[in-house]
Amino acid sequence: MLLHSDAGGAGGGIWVGDGSQLTVSDSSITGNSSDHGAGGIYSLGTLSLQNTTVSGNQGLSGGGITSAGSAHLLNVTLADNQASDTGGGLSGVASAFTLKNTLIADNSADHGPDCAPGFTSQGY
Repeated sequence: MLLHSDAGGAGGGIWVGDGSQLTVSDSSITGNSSDHGAGGIYSLGTLSLQNTTVSGNQGLSGGGITSAGSAHLLNVTLADNQASDTGGGLSGVASAFTLKNTLIADNSADHGPDCAPGFTSQGY
């Protein structure tokens, strides 16, 4: 569980460097903030979340998570995160996302309150 961290750079709670891998299971990432990136998690590498809640985080882009690498989310809740620019819950830049049984709701941002840029559901 990661609670109430503050970063001046990207990734208020967790920062994953280029080429790195991080797996988080059965956890909460809550109440973190960043002035220049994601409040909860900022990832340039490979991010895997399972049975995890990301909530109450604040950032510039991707209040909950920003990924410029790949992100795999299974049984994850992204809720009540806030971004001052885009993607209140989830923001991706040239990313490959895989989401399964994942809830993204009640996030806020000026552009794309839950997800940014546009995401497609694949019919589900």
